Amino acid sequence: MTEAGGGREDGVGDVRGLAPRPLFIKQAANSLWTLRFGQDVSMMLMAVTRGALALVFLESLVICAQLLGAPESVSPEQPQMLKAANFAMSEYNKESNDMYLSRIMRIVSAQQQIVSGIKYIIQAEVGRTQCRHGAVDDLESCNFHETPQKTLCSFEVLVVPWTENISMIKTNCKPSNN
Repeated sequence: MTEAGGGREDGVGDVRGLAPRPLFIKQAANSLWTLRFGQDVSMMLMAVTRGALALVFLESLVICAQLLGAPESVSPEQPQMLKAANFAMSEYNKESNDMYLSRIMRIVSAQQQIVSGIKYIIQAEVGRTQCRHGAVDDLESCNFHETPQKTLCSFEVLVVPWTENISMIKTNCKPSNN
């Protein structure tokens, strides 16, 4: 063998130090070619494989974390959602300067989100009724005006069942185009 870094008589270089072990392709007696990895290359491939698996696992955790607690659609006829919608209308009418009460004409969409309770996100078309403020107790008995002023509202209501608290988080209303 020659000195470090030199060649050997069979033409294969002498590899020492921090350099990775070479790959060997060898023809076996049965004429099949086999690929042999040096120990350093095998360890590197195992580390890359472990790293790739860890990355896939972490990405799946991120996807799950995004879904947990995300708003999900709920039926507009669900009793708890209807209770939240009625509460939203009650609060809307308390804050309104209109001499007439308004009520929901139709629920466009309804979602719920698990937070520190249940947050209901309600998109509703609201119409002006013929009932004046303070004149009735049951809003559902109020008829709409023949040509009611329509408003598109987004309500966010927080219901905390274990404390029986319900509160308005957010109201955003604008005139409807139809």
